[in-house]
Amino acid sequence: MGARDGQWQYRFMTRLRLGALCLVFGMACTSNGSSVGPGPASGSGGGASASGGAPGSGGAPGTGGQAGAPASGDAAIEVASGGTGGAAGASDGSPPADAGGDGASPAACGPGALYCDGFEEIAAGADLGPAWTTTVMGGTVRVDGVRAFAGKQSVHITTAAAMTSMLQIVKRGAPVFPLPGNKMFGRMMLWLSQNQPDHFNVIEATGNLPGMERNAKYAYGGKFGGLMAAYTVRMRETDPAMVDCGDKPTPPGFPEKKWVCVEWTFDGSKDEMHLFLDGAPQTAVDVVKTGGCDQGAAAPADGLWHAPVF
Repeated sequence: MGARDGQWQYRFMTRLRLGALCLVFGMACTSNGSSVGPGPASGSGGGASASGGAPGSGGAPGTGGQAGAPASGDAAIEVASGGTGGAAGASDGSPPADAGGDGASPAACGPGALYCDGFEEIAAGADLGPAWTTTVMGGTVRVDGVRAFAGKQSVHITTAAAMTSMLQIVKRGAPVFPLPGNKMFGRMMLWLSQNQPDHFNVIEATGNLPGMERNAKYAYGGKFGGLMAAYTVRMRETDPAMVDCGDKPTPPGFPEKKWVCVEWTFDGSKDEMHLFLDGAPQTAVDVVKTGGCDQGAAAPADGLWHAPVF
C-alpha cells in the first residue's frame, strides 16, 4: 500500500471459546443531551442523524448537539444504518430485535462529512461492494434487517465459534483518503452481543509510516471484558507484526445488548487516539504519543506509537 493510500476498516478478530458473537453497525449517533466537551484531541461527536452535523456544528436540525463535537477542519467519517428488524438470528443467541427502528431512511450525508453510509441501498444478504471491500474468514458479514437502529438495514457481523475470525468492512482511497491533516474523526452506532476474553478490534485505521514502507495500525477493541487500545507495525500489511502493543484492558468493556454511540479520533499529526462511548470520554484508553504494551509481544524501540498516514 502506497504512502498516500489509506484504509479505514472495521475489523473483528478474536479466538472465541464460548460460542458465536454478533456485532451490528447502525445509524450514526443521536444526541444524548450531554454537555461533555471534546477530548484532548478536540474530537468526538457532532450532531445526530445518519450523517451527523458538520464538524464543530450543533448537529443536524432537530437533533441538538452530540457531546464533544469535533473541531472545525476535522475529517468526519460516519457509519450509518437502519432497520426495523425482526427476531434475531439463532447464530448469535441474541434476543429479539430492538423496537426502536422506525423504517425511516437515514438522512443524507451532512456537510463536512467525508463519507457516511446507511447501508440502505445494499440488497439484503448481498456483498457490500463496490462501496466497501469485505474480508470474511470464520464467520459472516452481511447486510440485513435482523436488528437496526433506524431505517431498514444494518451490517451484521457474526463470528464462528472456537476459531479465529477476521471479518472486515474496509474503506480505502479517495474521496476519504488521504485525510486533511491526517486526522480522523468517526462515529457509529454499535450493538454487541457480548465482550470476549480474547482480543478483538472493532475500529482500525492503517497506512504506511511517514516516509517508510512499514505499515502501522491504530485500533480500538477489547480483551478480558475491558476496553483496549492497540498498535501494530508490520513490513507489509499482511506480514507478521514487528511491533504488537496493547494497553492493559480497562473494564468495563463496550456495553452489551444495546445500541451505543461509538466515536473516535485518530490524530496522526500528534500521534494520539481517543475513544468516546455515548459521549463520555474513555480516558483510560487515551493514547498520547505512547500507550502501554501490557498485552503486546514486542514494543517499539523508542516506546512511541507513531501514527501512519491513514
